Parts: sequence; structure tokens; C-alpha cells
Amino acid sequence: TPNDIAILRFDQVLEYLQAGLYTEAERLGALKPETLAWARVVGAHERAHLQAIKLLLGEHAVKSPGFNYGNVTSDEAAFLKTAVAFEDLTAALLKWQAPRLDSREIVAAAVSLHSVETRHAAWIRHLVGLEPATTAFDKPASQHKMAQLIDSTHFLVSRPVTSSRKKPRYTG
Repeated sequence: TPNDIAILRFDQVLEYLQAGLYTEAERLGALKPETLAWARVVGAHERAHLQAIKLLLGEHAVKSPGFNYGNVTSDEAAFLKTAVAFEDLTAALLKWQAPRLDSREIVAAAVSLHSVETRHAAWIRHLVGLEPATTAFDKPASQHKMAQLIDSTHFLVSRPVTSSRKKPRYTG
């Protein structure tokens, strides 16, 4: 449905952002070896998520926007803080989106992503010395809240075209 397409496009851009963060950190190799080790695992998962969303969207998929991570992918503390925030909020976002999806097939895909994102969040939190789960129940986070987080990072330097308007048919 148009609603599902809009939600998946948002998620696709988020996965581009996350996959890019981990990929650049891997490429630069400036982080501690133990950080790079788990970043490779999580990065591979994010790249797989991105491919899955592209397959779900088919012709409705968007191209990757441009990103500039600044020193985040080479500064240990900044990278850890960013990874924790992205994984926590991605899990909360998927929880918010699931009941808003129309297609059972898309809900099933979102739930399978959600479970992995929550494990990423708990794993990374544990590795960096934070509590893996701070409450007995997680609160969802809206797309608006995630968009605010993304905007606050200033990582996005060019926006993707996400309009689903098709070109008008030739009528002449």
C-alpha cells in the first residue's frame, strides 16, 4: 500500500545511514580492534537489512542519499555513542511502525528486523558498559523522533527522492 511504501522508504534511508556508518568505520579502521570486530558484524546485518528492504520495495526503492559522518567513524567515543543511539532508536522506531503497517507480509518483515535491532542495541550497550535493558517495557519512537535524531547528526548531506509520483502517461 502507499502507507507501507512510505514507511519502508523511511526505513531504507535509515538502513543506508546505519550501513554507511559501520561500513565507513570498517574502511577507516581507526577504532579499537574490539569495536571494529562487533562493528563488522552489525554492519553486515545492516547491509543485509538494506538489501531486504530494497527487495520489498522493488521499483519503489530510493537511491542512497549522501552522508558525511565527520569524525564519528574514526573517534571511538563518538562512534560508540552514535551506534548506541541509532540501534536503540531503530528498535523503538520499528516498534512504533509495526501496528501502522497494512500488509501482514510487511509486518512480518518488520518484526524480524525489530528482533535483530533490539539484539544489536542490547549487545552494543553491554559491550560499552551500559545496561542492556533499562526498563521492563520499551517505548516506541515515532518516525518524527527518528527524523529529528537523523537531522541533529548533520550526517545527511543530500536527500533522496522519496516521492512516489510516477511520470504522467503520454496522452498526445
